[in-house]
Amino acid sequence: MPEDRLQLRGIRFHGYHGTTEEEKTLGRMFCVDVDILCDTRKAAREDRLEDTIDYAGVFSIVSEIGRGSHFLLLETLADRLASRLLDHFAIPGVWIRVTKLSPPIQGSVDSVGIEITRFRENPPGAR
Repeated sequence: MPEDRLQLRGIRFHGYHGTTEEEKTLGRMFCVDVDILCDTRKAAREDRLEDTIDYAGVFSIVSEIGRGSHFLLLETLADRLASRLLDHFAIPGVWIRVTKLSPPIQGSVDSVGIEITRFRENPPGAR
């Protein structure tokens, strides 16, 4: 399993994920952090984009799902993001943090969130 991690931090979008009517109609701001588990040695050696994961592609997938889907739970949003990234890129695993900013909770809370790690059942190059 590679030890390298390609990181995207602070992907922000307005989304409609949550259980309250306010969240479903007005939405909230979300922030997503992603670590792609990958082997960067070939990319470092060859210095070619084709040998690594394109940051813009990761950003596009996270933004598309975050803005275009509607889930009740952060757990579901995080799991869909991880599944889509594993399906789209030849990577062995991914770590996702989803943070809902200004959640609708009585009291003073900056954010709520979830972190998940998902692995491909048969990583690229596995026998």
